[in-house]
Amino acid sequence: MVKRLPELKDLVKAIGRPLRVATMCSGTESPLLALDKIGAATGQIYDAPLGVDHVFSCEIEPFKQAYIERNFAPPILFRDIRELDGDQATTAYGALVDVPGNVDMLVAGTSCVDYSNLNNEKKDIDEAGESGQTFRGMMTWIKKHEPPIVILENVCGAPWDKIAERFRQQGYQADYTRLDTKRYYIPHTRTRVYLVAWIARVKSLERGASATLEAFLFDSDDPRVHKGRQMLALPGEATSQRGVTDWGRCESRHRRARKDEGLGNRRPFTDWEGGCTLPDYAWNDWGKAQTDRVLDLMDIDYLRLAQSGTDSMHKTLVWNLSQNVDRTTGSGAAGICPCLTPSMVPFVTNRGGPLVGIEALSLQGIPVDDLLLTRESEGQMSDLAGNAMTTTVVGACMLSALLLMKDELVEHTKKVNAKLKAEAKTKESEARKAGGGSKTLAKSAAALSVGGAAGSVAAASTVEGADDLKEEDLVLCCATDRKEHTSDILDRAHRSARLCVCEAQTGSRDAIYRCEDCGHTACADCKGRPEHNYKRHDIERIAPDVFSAHLKQTLPMRVKLSGLNVAAEKKMVDDAKATWVAFAEALETIAGADFMFREVKRADVWTARYVCPSTDEVVLELRLGRTVAQSDWRVVITNEETGEKELKEFAPHPVYQWPLARMRLAPGASHLLDGVWDVLAPIEHAFDVAIEGKGEKKKNWQTELGMIGNDDPERLDISLPDGVDSNRAPWSDLRWSEYVVTTLKTDGMTAKEFEQQKESFPVDGTYALHDKCGTAMASLHKRVDPKPTLNKSAEAYFFLDPVRNSDGKEDFFVFADNHRRLQYGEHRMHAARVHHSFRPSDAKGKETFACRTDGRWMKSDEVNLIQLDEKRAAKQGVPKNAKALSSRAGGCQAAVAIMKAKVPLAEVDASAWPEDEFETLQNDRSSEVFQRLAWFTSRLALPSEVRSFTTLDEKRLNSNACGGAKCPEACPRCAPSPPVLQWTCKAGESKITAREDPRQAAAYEQALKRRPAPFVVQWRKTAAAAGKKLGELVIAVNPATLAHRALANVYSGVAKERSAAPQAEDKPTVEWQVVKHEEREAAVALADFTLKSNRSDAKAPQPKGWNTKFPLRPEQLRSLGWMIRQEQTTEPFVEEEVAESVHPALGLRMDGRARVERLVRGGIIADQVGYGKTAITIGAILASEIKFPLPNAMAKPVNAIPTKATLVLAPSQLLKQWPREVEKFSAEGRLVTLVIRTVADISHYTVQDFQRADVVICATSVLRSPLYFERLARLAGVASLPQCKAAGAGRHFAASYRDCLDKLETQCERLTSGPNGVVECAANSPAPAAAAATSPRARLARASASKPIKYADDGDDFGSDFESDSDSSEYDEVDEEEEERKAKAKAAAKRRAAACAKGKKSKSPASASASPDEADESADKDHWGFETTSVERDWTKTSSCPLELFHWRRVVVDEFTYLQQSDRCVVLGLKAEARWCLSGTPPVGAFSEIKDTAALLGTNLGSDEMPRYTKAEITKAESFQFFKEKPTQHWHATRHAVAQGFLDRFVRQNIAEIDEIKSVTDLNLLNLRPVEKAIYLELEHYLKSTDMMVKTKKKKSSDGDRDKRMAKVLEGSASGAEALVKCVTKFKLDNDAGAGTGACNAIVRVREEEKEDCERNIVRAVLDAKVMFWEAKEMARELGVDVIDTPSSRAPSKTAAKSYEDMTKNQQKAYRKPVDDKMWQLRDHTHDVNALVNELSGRTRALRFFKAVRELQGLRDDDAIVCQACEANECGHVGCLACLRADANLQECGVPGCARACGGDNIITAASLGTEREGCVDGDAALASPTKKKRGGGNGGNGGDRTAGGGSIVMSELVQSLRGFNPDERVLIFIQYPDLMKQVSDVLDDANIKYLKLKGSVHQQCAALDEFQKEKLRPGDARVLMLLSRDESASGANLTTANHAIFVHPLETNTQYEYDASETQAIGRIRRYGQTKLVHVHRLIAKDTIEEKIYNERGGEMFKGTHVK
Repeated sequence: MVKRLPELKDLVKAIGRPLRVATMCSGTESPLLALDKIGAATGQIYDAPLGVDHVFSCEIEPFKQAYIERNFAPPILFRDIRELDGDQATTAYGALVDVPGNVDMLVAGTSCVDYSNLNNEKKDIDEAGESGQTFRGMMTWIKKHEPPIVILENVCGAPWDKIAERFRQQGYQADYTRLDTKRYYIPHTRTRVYLVAWIARVKSLERGASATLEAFLFDSDDPRVHKGRQMLALPGEATSQRGVTDWGRCESRHRRARKDEGLGNRRPFTDWEGGCTLPDYAWNDWGKAQTDRVLDLMDIDYLRLAQSGTDSMHKTLVWNLSQNVDRTTGSGAAGICPCLTPSMVPFVTNRGGPLVGIEALSLQGIPVDDLLLTRESEGQMSDLAGNAMTTTVVGACMLSALLLMKDELVEHTKKVNAKLKAEAKTKESEARKAGGGSKTLAKSAAALSVGGAAGSVAAASTVEGADDLKEEDLVLCCATDRKEHTSDILDRAHRSARLCVCEAQTGSRDAIYRCEDCGHTACADCKGRPEHNYKRHDIERIAPDVFSAHLKQTLPMRVKLSGLNVAAEKKMVDDAKATWVAFAEALETIAGADFMFREVKRADVWTARYVCPSTDEVVLELRLGRTVAQSDWRVVITNEETGEKELKEFAPHPVYQWPLARMRLAPGASHLLDGVWDVLAPIEHAFDVAIEGKGEKKKNWQTELGMIGNDDPERLDISLPDGVDSNRAPWSDLRWSEYVVTTLKTDGMTAKEFEQQKESFPVDGTYALHDKCGTAMASLHKRVDPKPTLNKSAEAYFFLDPVRNSDGKEDFFVFADNHRRLQYGEHRMHAARVHHSFRPSDAKGKETFACRTDGRWMKSDEVNLIQLDEKRAAKQGVPKNAKALSSRAGGCQAAVAIMKAKVPLAEVDASAWPEDEFETLQNDRSSEVFQRLAWFTSRLALPSEVRSFTTLDEKRLNSNACGGAKCPEACPRCAPSPPVLQWTCKAGESKITAREDPRQAAAYEQALKRRPAPFVVQWRKTAAAAGKKLGELVIAVNPATLAHRALANVYSGVAKERSAAPQAEDKPTVEWQVVKHEEREAAVALADFTLKSNRSDAKAPQPKGWNTKFPLRPEQLRSLGWMIRQEQTTEPFVEEEVAESVHPALGLRMDGRARVERLVRGGIIADQVGYGKTAITIGAILASEIKFPLPNAMAKPVNAIPTKATLVLAPSQLLKQWPREVEKFSAEGRLVTLVIRTVADISHYTVQDFQRADVVICATSVLRSPLYFERLARLAGVASLPQCKAAGAGRHFAASYRDCLDKLETQCERLTSGPNGVVECAANSPAPAAAAATSPRARLARASASKPIKYADDGDDFGSDFESDSDSSEYDEVDEEEEERKAKAKAAAKRRAAACAKGKKSKSPASASASPDEADESADKDHWGFETTSVERDWTKTSSCPLELFHWRRVVVDEFTYLQQSDRCVVLGLKAEARWCLSGTPPVGAFSEIKDTAALLGTNLGSDEMPRYTKAEITKAESFQFFKEKPTQHWHATRHAVAQGFLDRFVRQNIAEIDEIKSVTDLNLLNLRPVEKAIYLELEHYLKSTDMMVKTKKKKSSDGDRDKRMAKVLEGSASGAEALVKCVTKFKLDNDAGAGTGACNAIVRVREEEKEDCERNIVRAVLDAKVMFWEAKEMARELGVDVIDTPSSRAPSKTAAKSYEDMTKNQQKAYRKPVDDKMWQLRDHTHDVNALVNELSGRTRALRFFKAVRELQGLRDDDAIVCQACEANECGHVGCLACLRADANLQECGVPGCARACGGDNIITAASLGTEREGCVDGDAALASPTKKKRGGGNGGNGGDRTAGGGSIVMSELVQSLRGFNPDERVLIFIQYPDLMKQVSDVLDDANIKYLKLKGSVHQQCAALDEFQKEKLRPGDARVLMLLSRDESASGANLTTANHAIFVHPLETNTQYEYDASETQAIGRIRRYGQTKLVHVHRLIAKDTIEEKIYNERGGEMFKGTHVK
């Protein structure tokens, strides 16, 4: 494009400065990318580079903001275009800055949402839509600043006339035109409108696409594609950008298309009736995530092309799967991509998967190799691409505008320079006022170039130490005398090559299978389609990365092709044809060419790629096959013509379609350069062959697909594509299984010439068909006679080899030695090709076809491939020693050189290097440069001095280069402090949101943009001897900048909490390293976290003061010993943070690590249930040796009052158990215990009480009370705290709470400071807000009196009115408030009495007898007694003190996994010497869970990767920051190791040694009754067909009976699995017999009635449709328009003033709106009719299914079965198993007219249904189910005589079990779902079995526990307790009075860990110490259901050896 505009040179010189550009909503910043390429091209072609200053960008989406900041780093990135109408606007960082206006060109793409054709509610530009708002924001800026050039892009549907007029009103010459991407170099049909000044100039720059679609795509195994594939396969990702289309709305249209076009009913591409199994090359994981509509559309598109003889699996086509079946879904032409939109599903046929987001960006002309992408999902990538401008199109527009505005730009330059000078002076003045800031920070943002601040910082980076490096030889050649033989290399290559498509480039699977017929390989998971003839291929695999590194060291890095005599080769045939001219030019290109190593690539063969430095079009490839005969070197030229031609005319000359030369490795080659070269001369040879069919006849490919053949009577009724005869199919129905190929002798050919021809082209032989082995149209034939001679050990094949970018008519069969699937750019060397007219058929006799070859290989003995640099001229510089390197690497002001290379440059390569002076490469913009350097950087050895962590020099680390700050705490240059958050609320709204402080955000933004670059790479060329050039490359790093970032993270987070462990050392340890790095496509699965036990620890003695009646067991003493050592430890725990930076082009990663030692005391006691965690903790309290100051010895003042007490936080249901356990295990009077059940209890205790106590037990529910935090805030001097229970307010509460604690420390210092401390403290405690008196809590009425608070050591039992851990009920709140009110009244009376005693002015008698409410009002002013004399004299008498006011000896959190957000805040806000957390099931499934646990101990395991708060709680700037960077897999592995180290140090989990407590597990496998089985199967299969998804029905959808039943069963269910479990358990028969006969008959009757009702509904619906259509026609007639709006609808209106054709488009739309509305209503009604038809079909099948079930269930052994499948087969029909399976293999039903596609999974054997008679049916009888899943042969029978009042077999077994237990034995029943508990309750009520439930409020739970645990049971007492198995109420309780536990169903969990934890907690209620009976665990499992599957997957291993009934 630049070459065609020579006047650009004058333009650049005339302007004489960089072009100032601003972009608004340009998406991917395509204008900047285009300008960048234009600038590079003008510099290369005209020696006048066009510079660009990027003034600002504007983007509202956070992930797009991050993309722009990461890749372009604009000086200013605004957040919202609508803010640009003011003088200041908000940036993406939250800063408020001035809006620049000094711009030459603005390129904008305002919102298109209101103009899109996909929007049914479009809005005009003047309406209040998003499009109008963004346009007005842009226009306001344009009016204010008047840039000379404005380019605007938007969709075609935008109101362009109005837009152009608005610009003309502002004095612009504006016009617009449509531009298509495929007319501008790129094969992408994308039409957009651009508003530019002069359209003609833009049109002159058109040039059709010359490259095919695949040139812009990546290989399927490319890591970027593999990553996208993994994302798209995730649940929900496939539909994240589009709604899920109801399959019911589309199914009828799909059926009609199949019928009308004769496509049949099979699904050959997806096989989705069997669960979607795509061909093995395709993306099966992605396919399984697609909807039914998408899958069926893929099959229809596949069959449509098959009709015309095209196998789309081998064509480069793009199907738009988001379109409906009756719209155009395929590519308009092969090799051209249709228009990509954000919601599109662009399926690439020969990939078997969609385009990924980065490829969509590539098709917009974006150089994706230079892009830095992090966390963008595929949906976001598609959004980026779908809304992007095409670089070539916008580039043409910008070039046109620049050239035509040359004079105006020159004139505008004067204004620009003047403004820039003024801005520079202002900036410098502001910098001087601010303290002399650096010039870098004061530099005008407008003066930055493309790449922004980041590019400027990189360019200005200083490198030290390059001259101090020690030089060594850099070996670039390979030793030809290596001991390793070539055969060994090939063997290693084969063992490391990709043997299955799922392995991609780095994966490796062990279970590999190989086809015996064709040699194709696949893993055990992928094999199956095509079927092949697989056998296990045992081979010892080699890791691909290991072989890749080995191969790079083996290959020469620089080679030269010598000895090619071009003149001699041209004389072979003296021909002046264009072919020979092109051949001669090609030979001249490669003769004597230097080739430099570029890359090694893994596929099914390894390929090493070399490129000629003069042009990337000349490529040398080494292909390493399995054997020497399959390995060769090839020289290929990828030449493309240029000119104004269509894509199909742009194919390169045939000479360039094949390798020009090759060298096959010599037999027994000793090294990889050993062989003889051949040159492919373009000598086309033609000869004839006779092809004769033999063997048996088989179905042809199209017939196998189920398409209508020539003999089908329906053939005349189908609609075929253009060019296809509807009377006869273009294929034969049958074909031969063998073909005999014979070469024919040409007239005039001698016998010798004929033999030479046959020897040169050995195609004769018999070829057997292997239609199960893939290839196009299942056409693979393998030669069986004579033996192969094509390539010695290679086989000979005959098959269809399609041309990728053409239609199927021109495809031809070929003879070749391989048939593997080729990727783009690969070439298959075939022996000959047959004329395209040959297609397999059943024609008899020999047929003659023409054969052709593409050239002849001519041996060239003189040609050699020689390696260069054998004299070792290249040098590498490495550090002299580690000490010298470390001393230089300390500060962040400069980078330090770690490697240096000096290499001799080829003449053609030297021109690209900068002369003499070093230039810094921009790491993220120089991918092409680094690829050119790979020939020597691949051999650079990383110095050993940097490959391990090295300590940074402390002096340099703390140097003044860091802005004067002390780096161990903060470096403002490398790790600036983030802005503080401000909490704001919009006017009229109650929602509080966070935002950054604008001023701080501005400074933070500028600092981040100018952070030093971690990697600095510089290059240059210098003169060498003999006129040669020497290239120098320096690789430098700045480890200090990463170290500073790591330090900042270490001192953030938990380190700022009050609970943070003290730092053991004053100085942190700071280290760094540089290592090789390669990011894999799929992260290596990290090992599961493990927990240690105390088995090897020393035992502690029995604690002093322990109750000798209950001594601790030996294993408990070991645990106690560990706890004591943990509390006494002086060994610090090392916290570490790692900041990393990756240089992907060089494959390097640098880590900066900061370590801080903290003294952490305590740990996590994770002993399994029943071990005795409570007893061990009490033992630690008694044996405590933690030194703590006595109250009398306390220093004053303090910020937290020390107390010797241990604070225990426990769930409310355990608040009785803890005091009892303390009393039980401690000697009498040994421990003083306080109990806090409610907030009111705190007011009873003084500071003195807490100081004297040994144990304080507090319910965690107290920490969820708003009243608690209200008092805390008042005491701290804070007005209020946010509601702790408010949804979405967690972050606001946590931040406010931390501020409150800071002020509480100040209050504590006042309180403990001296005599006036109480007065000062009271003065700083504000009065409550007036609104508090009218709060809901104050309005609650008195409900009941509360019991007085008791001490645990008083021996009194506790009352039951303590608060629940769940949200308190109103009753509980009233109790708490009433108790609090009384306490306040009592305190007020005491204060009045004290005041009277002092002689102060007292209140009147009337006041003294004030009501309690009045007393409460007066008491609100002083909860703590600050106004009393006693407190004034002794501050330790202060009451109502919050827990945070104290410094505890230790804090114990019981069942910490149930902490809520406010609980957690309090735990983090507590000060303690030691901290313990108790739980038998600690969360250790992920790093984040362990990190949260570690925070409770006061230590930090690492910074957060994901935002800790919800999306609503994070700021926009934080969301933007989240997308900026993404850590590597190594970073995650490091954190994983840190977490495991924490677990090893602080967590112990012991298994209770309770072998003496015997237990038995009974597994009851229950056979469902036949009627249960039938209904369960139907529900299961329905859910399977929807992938277990619960879909939301639309309001007007007409549900079938199965849908209605599913909705009923799924009520309240979160998943299909849950619904199936409930279906098994909740099923209820219609009678008490339990046999199911009546129930089945009733179902049949009901379904017959439903079917009749459905038929009546269809009749009514059709009549309604007719009426609606008549009404629409009448409306249209009155208005004078057509019923359907068409361009021909131009009839004059009878009522309008002007004719319809004179109206604007919007006026026409409004005028005919009544008709359109009625037609839309009719369309929706038509869908309802179709839904009713589908429902009728479903009802018919369901009725037939149940009747068949009843018939089979009533048969005896000797009863005859009529096999309907033998004559006819339809879903629901009964037949013999063999016939049904035969039809299922064809994916069809044998009954004529049946449209149901049946597969093997649809077959249900009779044996699996059960029988209601004594005889058993024949196992070969079967039923074709209308659903999916095939069930195996289970045992029949009705389950014996179990009855439960017509309930399910599960309920029957439950009742029988309960009745069978001994009367004195108690039972726990565990149920997962609350609604299922209600069902079980009803069953037990019917069976007259009394039971209790542990649910509801705390009062109800405690009452149930007390009653259940009574020592003696009386007649009529409940001995059954029902629990929710995954509820908090099932944790911690000791229920050893029971010895039976019944699991009504297996637990349905997301992870194995959750399952094990829930099981452990449940069984641990009864199997624990104190149990004296045999424990029975009963499991009720319904056989052949999801219950059995869940049990086998989750619990099968855990409970091996159980007793099975």
